[in-house]
Amino acid sequence: METLYGILSDFHQCSPLDAKVAVHKLKDLGANYLILNGDLIGEQNPHQMSPQYFLDFLLKAAADTNLETYVQCGSHEEFFTSTQVMDHKANIYDNIRNIAKQQRIELPNHHLVFLPGSDSNSHGGEYTLGTNLPTGLYLQTDDGLLPIESKEMYQTCQQAIRTGEAQGILHYENVNDLSKLVTAPEKTILICHIPPKCDGVLAIDRAQFGVATESFELYNGRKKREVRKGSIHMYAMAQELIKQGAPIEIRDENVGNSELATIMQTLGLTKSINGHIHEAAHHAHTVSGHTVEQGKFTESLQWNASCMDRRRVGILRVNGTQVAYQNVQL
Repeated sequence: METLYGILSDFHQCSPLDAKVAVHKLKDLGANYLILNGDLIGEQNPHQMSPQYFLDFLLKAAADTNLETYVQCGSHEEFFTSTQVMDHKANIYDNIRNIAKQQRIELPNHHLVFLPGSDSNSHGGEYTLGTNLPTGLYLQTDDGLLPIESKEMYQTCQQAIRTGEAQGILHYENVNDLSKLVTAPEKTILICHIPPKCDGVLAIDRAQFGVATESFELYNGRKKREVRKGSIHMYAMAQELIKQGAPIEIRDENVGNSELATIMQTLGLTKSINGHIHEAAHHAHTVSGHTVEQGKFTESLQWNASCMDRRRVGILRVNGTQVAYQNVQL
């Protein structure tokens, strides 16, 4: 018996109406579950809805489908505000699940393992993954990161953030902890916002972007701000800045996470669902880089499933240890 998952991610400039249409479209196409795979807050939303209210609206739209919905943060979510919204909605609707509280979901024929966060946070994103720190919560202070080791300390930290005594809470995920979550590699589907490092121009991690080769000042009509050397800019913005004379170099590279690729290979994971790289949305291949045809069941699939900014979502079909994908253009 097949299980179908509707996958959505990267809602940066997505309208609330499009978000609502998308979750119901996936239900109409047969999805049994929904997965919201990071960058859910619409912080660049042209409709003047705050990130917090956008997330609230999105979770309400998902809840209204009556499909069990797994919610995962990516590069842009702040920990404190996103947790408040997710916990609030989970208390109201029993089909909304914050996967940070249960990263492995076991179904009869397959397991879902979630890895929240990103290696390239921006716009105040506080969900980070890597190998430099133990998995846990950390208070961000002027003097560095302070581990949060108890519920009482967490409550104290919340107060410190409200009063401005601390900058925020960092949710850190050590990718090597996947070894504790993966109990059956052949059954496991890894759900992570960022992709592992891959090869090839059609890979799920292939990106076009701009890099500042020197520091420069940018004037937005009201005030100037410094743009530092080495800063990264989305392709469209980089092109505009180049027209204005900014020292920016366009690059076309595979930018996936090498540490994630290594642990996946070590554990024998052959199936991953990702997002994050907008221009690679709907690209799919095996772990060895061979193209996978849409609708074809396989034991090996790496798929960049969605980018709502480009009105792209997807459906993952699972049948035992095999999976197939369906790209959906809204």
